[in-house]
Amino acid sequence: MVIMLNTHANLRPEAKDVIEKIKGENFDVHILSGDSAASVEKLGYFLDIPIECQHPEQSTFMKMKWIKDEQRDGTASAIMIGDGLNDIPCLQEAGIGISINAKSELNINAADVVILS
Repeated sequence: MVIMLNTHANLRPEAKDVIEKIKGENFDVHILSGDSAASVEKLGYFLDIPIECQHPEQSTFMKMKWIKDEQRDGTASAIMIGDGLNDIPCLQEAGIGISINAKSELNINAADVVILS
């Protein structure tokens, strides 16, 4: 299983601990983001996500392709965590879509799980 994060400037204080627990369960964690390489690298460093698992400057289409490719052979399932309208297609493509702070009914309908706070 692959857990994917879309970067966000306002990480919750427990984010690093949550990522460590997820990685401790032998899940791969990747950052798929439209943000710059420098921003993604900074986040990856903070969350201890290796550079090869950081994917900056990704359009929505590129993220969707990445998710499809990861799930193609059936050995991996992706969990996508997103917080914006641009994440809707990726939330739908992933095996499990988690919307954080859903900004619209579209996010709520696209996600399997909605976290409001």
